[in-house]
Amino acid sequence: MTDGDVIASDDTKAEHPYGEKIPFLCWLFDSSDKRHVWCMNLVTTLAVLKNGLEYPMSWRFWVKADDSNEKRTKLDLAKEMLADFRKFNKARLWVAMDRWFLCKKFFQWLEDNNFDWVTKAKRNTVLYRLVYDPQRQKETYVKLNPRLLPQEIYPRLRAISKGTVKSIPGIYLKVPYETLIRKGKPITRQKFVPVAAIAATHQKQATEYSLLQEEEAAATFRFVPTD
Repeated sequence: MTDGDVIASDDTKAEHPYGEKIPFLCWLFDSSDKRHVWCMNLVTTLAVLKNGLEYPMSWRFWVKADDSNEKRTKLDLAKEMLADFRKFNKARLWVAMDRWFLCKKFFQWLEDNNFDWVTKAKRNTVLYRLVYDPQRQKETYVKLNPRLLPQEIYPRLRAISKGTVKSIPGIYLKVPYETLIRKGKPITRQKFVPVAAIAATHQKQATEYSLLQEEEAAATFRFVPTD
């Protein structure tokens, strides 16, 4: 893998209703089917190269542990796999992940290990925009709900052809960082970090019975009204 390639990190619940005594099986809630399933939970990494080649890299079982000393989160497993990869490859890569990976400390770990990252924002994710406050006569950071960004960018997306993306400038994320005070005591502070907020049209995937070609599939946009 070389600079600009992608590592896709994901977790997958594989239902296994007949394995009663397999140690890495447990009851978990499947958000896609809205039900609890007896399954194994895999945290995986997949390589996606610029030339289109894709192949699996590594995986770990996530298991429930009653002992607090033995508990490991899915983020811990993802870090372990990426750290193993860093032992033999130092390229500047992207890590693409789902919303459940949205953890600021994990993002900081990725940046410290020379990874870039991309993920979907959660509905309750707090973003910030740097604006000029005329009363205070200086620039200040204002909270911004991610749900409002698609509404803001929608007129420009509608005017562009399907399957396109649009960058939203001036978006920041508040990220914690560790530092020391005068007496040498560690303390956690917050800093505003610029992020690339991206809006994109969603293209419906053709079903296996559809005769519609991929390039002819209509792009759609979900507009969420607010009060």
